[in-house]
Amino acid sequence: MTAASVKHCYAMLNVSAACSSDELRSAYLSLVKKYHPDSISGHANADRFAQVEDAYRQILVSIKHDVVFSMHMCVCIVYAVLLRCVI
Repeated sequence: MTAASVKHCYAMLNVSAACSSDELRSAYLSLVKKYHPDSISGHANADRFAQVEDAYRQILVSIKHDVVFSMHMCVCIVYAVLLRCVI
């Protein structure tokens, strides 16, 4: 997943990449309620619903990847510091 595609996902949900998890979830829920094929709103659209769902999932995967990568980097730094102390 490229950075451009993640930015596109945020744009699709009408939120910034710096939004909180609560803002992201709120935007997602608002849009899926609006576009859900079974909704009684005049905006019901199965294709748009699927796009919103996919965008939200891609953002969540991206966030999870960033967290795991950050944790991995912290472990590597701590390990490097410990090795210096031992040697």
